[in-house]
Amino acid sequence: MKSFENLEKWLEKRDRKITLAHEKKDRDEMQKNLDKLTMEQESIMTELHTIELLIDTIDNLHQGNNDLPVETVENLYEYNKWIKELEKSLKELGKKPKSTLTTEEKEFLEHEKAKLESEKERLDKHLTELDKIIAKSKILLIDLNETYCRDLSNGHSIASVGEALKDKFGNKMETGYSIGRWKMIKHLENHFKIKRREAVKLFDLMISAGVVIYNVEVPSSVENINFYTPYMGEFMDDVGIVNEPVYGYWVINA
Repeated sequence: MKSFENLEKWLEKRDRKITLAHEKKDRDEMQKNLDKLTMEQESIMTELHTIELLIDTIDNLHQGNNDLPVETVENLYEYNKWIKELEKSLKELGKKPKSTLTTEEKEFLEHEKAKLESEKERLDKHLTELDKIIAKSKILLIDLNETYCRDLSNGHSIASVGEALKDKFGNKMETGYSIGRWKMIKHLENHFKIKRREAVKLFDLMISAGVVIYNVEVPSSVENINFYTPYMGEFMDDVGIVNEPVYGYWVINA
């Protein structure tokens, strides 16, 4: 859920955290901060979607006056309570023909729309600034990952490690997860002349950087995939259920 703190102070606090993590070359802390920012971003986008839907609902009921005074919500509890009550009220008003709306109900809709527009403006501003700090975090994390990669691989970049995997295995390795993983780790160990421990860390870095990805193909007959739960037999029999293996493969993006 979005923050109701002072936006400037909120951003300053988070910017200080990512800057400090970069100065300390703390990849884990940088990733942790980025994950929190991304969650905040997703939360704001969800709230924006909710508000836009409520505005559309009001417009469908009554256009009315759009020049009412701006009103804002002061805290998270008040916001959640208001949205819940508004959704309930609009649902009830939606059951009535538009022509039967009273003057009081029309004024209510106009007032709530103005309030929603104010919240939308605040969310838009928060999201814009959050996008900037997320972009900065990603750039700094890329820098830390490159440094980490060079430390693990005796001076090689993420791109060159990816190329080494691609040259050996191609863009696609059609093998199971564990077998493919250990084949690539062994190749990194031998190719860069590093210890197994460093090779494992280097491979994990390739995954987090999106250089190597394990894909799973869902069978065409999804409805017939066999599965089991302890209580499955109480609700259905196994007539018509077909076993079909799930197929996976490694992709090397280099």
